[in-house]
Amino acid sequence: MKDPTDTMLTQSRTAIGATMLTPKQAQKTFKTDVNRCCLVVEVALYPLKDGLTEVSLNDFTLRVVGQDMGARPSSAKVGAWHSSQDRDRLRPTLIADMEMELNEKSLPPGSTATPVSGYVYFSLSKSKNAKYQLEYMVRGNKVRWR
Repeated sequence: MKDPTDTMLTQSRTAIGATMLTPKQAQKTFKTDVNRCCLVVEVALYPLKDGLTEVSLNDFTLRVVGQDMGARPSSAKVGAWHSSQDRDRLRPTLIADMEMELNEKSLPPGSTATPVSGYVYFSLSKSKNAKYQLEYMVRGNKVRWR
């Protein structure tokens, strides 16, 4: 995915913006070490005038450009578990705190007539020079960002 200015699209009465966080941005944004488990995409959905948008994480896919296989978003629970280190797994309260942080910052699911934004977490192998493509299905139309 490129420059955030290239990531705003309007599709079926909803404007959509997305940008992938760099590892440094993710480190500044989260106490939880999400870089251990996930690629993080910040997504904003803006229903246009008199529009209603249904937000569902199941409508997102992230893939490496040129590959058929893609990753669906991970839940906050999965992200917290994979972000924890082996020694942390003996402390369930710490993992619960990580899950709470990731959940609070996630893109909220549900119907909305007002703009919403949040983070979407993808458990996808990180590759230094890989280019990623985010896909979002909105009202039967597939929208792609690179």
